[in-house]
Amino acid sequence: MQISKQKTDEENDNDSDDEDVNVVRTVTDDEEEFESFFNEKLTSNALNIDAKTNTFNLRPLKVDPSSRSFLMVGLVEKAAASTVVSSKSGITQAFINKEDGRGLCLQTAGINVHEMWEQSCLDHNRLSSNDIWAIRCTYGVEAARMTIVDQIRGVFAVYGISVDPRHLFLISDYMTYDGGFKAMNRLGMAADSSAFVQMSFETTAAFMTEAAVTNAKDNLESPSANIVLGKPIRHGTGAFDCLFKG
Repeated sequence: MQISKQKTDEENDNDSDDEDVNVVRTVTDDEEEFESFFNEKLTSNALNIDAKTNTFNLRPLKVDPSSRSFLMVGLVEKAAASTVVSSKSGITQAFINKEDGRGLCLQTAGINVHEMWEQSCLDHNRLSSNDIWAIRCTYGVEAARMTIVDQIRGVFAVYGISVDPRHLFLISDYMTYDGGFKAMNRLGMAADSSAFVQMSFETTAAFMTEAAVTNAKDNLESPSANIVLGKPIRHGTGAFDCLFKG
């Protein structure tokens, strides 16, 4: 919207050779006007914090009745989004939900185990997280091993699939046997000393080429390597030889 103002007749007489000059002022749009109102009314000394009672008070919002109406919902949402009541490092969001078999649970986006220890209302013996490395650094490799099993079991449980725990523990043992934590993928397999184990997982051609170029040797000590060549594995009944007198 534009507002124009013509020069007066006296001003036109004094400047008869010039054309009429318009003084133009551009009025800001609704979004900019709301932003200006928000910055002026809501962010300047509008929040008072009472440290004794651990509460905060907002000053009353005064609007001139003769002024144009504002969409208060949008202004309140902006004020709420920019007001931080309390925050903890490493945690961006927190929710309280009810889980089967566990009751009311506090679920957070992010992890800060040490902060959870400070909360007396939480059962510290039932803390869990899908951040395997954070569990490894906080509770140790055995806790990380069990967390991997729980996470894999939870993924299959959504689809009603039951997996023998021995298979899950085999995977978790492989991922944590060196005291750390490595992924169960081609990058994790690249650290394995057996070329046949690498090839039996995935990207066979890539692992085979790498083994041929580097002249890698395989002592056939793993089950996968023996199965690839059709030989008995050195476990169970294949772990020993039977000797008898002829």
